[in-house]
Amino acid sequence: MSLKSALEEIDKSLLLELRIVHLQRRAYSFDLALPLQLGTPNFFSTQHYPAGLSPDFEMCVPRASLQMAIGRLNDEIAVVDELRKRLYLNCYGWMLSILARKRVQSVVDKQNLEWRLANIPCFLCLSPGWGFSHSTLYVQWDPDRDVI
Repeated sequence: MSLKSALEEIDKSLLLELRIVHLQRRAYSFDLALPLQLGTPNFFSTQHYPAGLSPDFEMCVPRASLQMAIGRLNDEIAVVDELRKRLYLNCYGWMLSILARKRVQSVVDKQNLEWRLANIPCFLCLSPGWGFSHSTLYVQWDPDRDVI
C-alpha cells in the first residue's frame, strides 16, 4: 500500500468519525445524528452506536439491531444506485435522489412502526428535504415519549 493510499484511507476513517453532526443528551433521552459515509453511493454509517448513553437503549436496541435497521435503509439506497447504473441515468441525479429518499423514508416508517408495536421508544427520522444527498438520519431515544 502506498503512502498516498494509506493517507486517503486514514482520512476516510477520520471523516467517518468526525461526521457525527449532532448529539444531544437529556436526562433519559438523546438524539443522535448519523452521518452519511461518503462514496458512490452514499450510505448511512453503521459504525456509530450510542454506547454508554443509556443502558435501557442498549438493552432494547442492541448494536446488531440498530445496524440491521440502518442496513435496510442502505439496501434501498443500493437499489436506486443499481437502477442508476443499469439505465445510465446520471443526468437525472436529482430525480434519483428524490426516489432514494422516498424509498428510505418508507423503510424508516416501517422500522418505527415495528419498534412502536414492540413498545420500544426509539425512532428514526430523516432531516427535512426533498432529496437524499443532503439527508441526515436521526436516532431518537425518549422513554418518556408515548409509544402506544
